[in-house]
Amino acid sequence: MLLTNNKFVRKINNLPFGKNTVTLVSGYFDLLHPGHISFLKKCKSIGYPLFVAVYSDEVCSIKTPGRPIMDEVDRVFMLSELSFVDWIYISRAYPVEDDGEIFKAIRPKVVVFSK
Repeated sequence: MLLTNNKFVRKINNLPFGKNTVTLVSGYFDLLHPGHISFLKKCKSIGYPLFVAVYSDEVCSIKTPGRPIMDEVDRVFMLSELSFVDWIYISRAYPVEDDGEIFKAIRPKVVVFSK
């Protein structure tokens, strides 16, 4: 499901996750490749549902000049084709820089970072 940050926060508050192990992962996912797929499958094995934050074109270009190669809509589309990804949203900031709004909204039990 594609939702922007504001819509995401409004809609996600209504979902009853209960005792599920909500997992959050974020990244550029620019030029989706087998490493991304393996990484996301491992994230999914940790918990349900799997939320994927795709950094907006603006965030990508600020943090990495010359990027993204694929625009945010195409990157979200590619991720949406992966059956093990439950939710996708375009993040206008890194999760640690958005005043914790995403954390307040979904209360993830697991946040996965890659290096």
